[in-house]
Amino acid sequence: MLPIVAHGTLVLFDPNPTKQEGDFVWLYGLLPCANSALVIARIYGAGGGLYSSLAAALSLNKLLAFFMLFMAAVLAEMRSVHELLHLKNVFSEVTQSLCPHLCSHLCSHLSVHR
Repeated sequence: MLPIVAHGTLVLFDPNPTKQEGDFVWLYGLLPCANSALVIARIYGAGGGLYSSLAAALSLNKLLAFFMLFMAAVLAEMRSVHELLHLKNVFSEVTQSLCPHLCSHLCSHLSVHR
């Protein structure tokens, strides 16, 4: 989401951005959040469950952001629509096979800790 918002902001300030500017903003938007957000949350009184939730969200964000960064590099190297469609099919198959396993693992983990 952040890369799209960042690119929209770039276009808002510069209606005709160069390719390099667009690429930089897209890359910057894919970078994960820094842990400084936890320090700021602590300063403003976040503690206990809220602080743990923030830390978990930041960790998950980093994992997803690094994955998105690698995917953006792969997409940037695509030379044909055929390659792009093949990548989409592989990604869809992997996602469809992993989601049920991850969901069942998460549900069993949550039920054990209740």
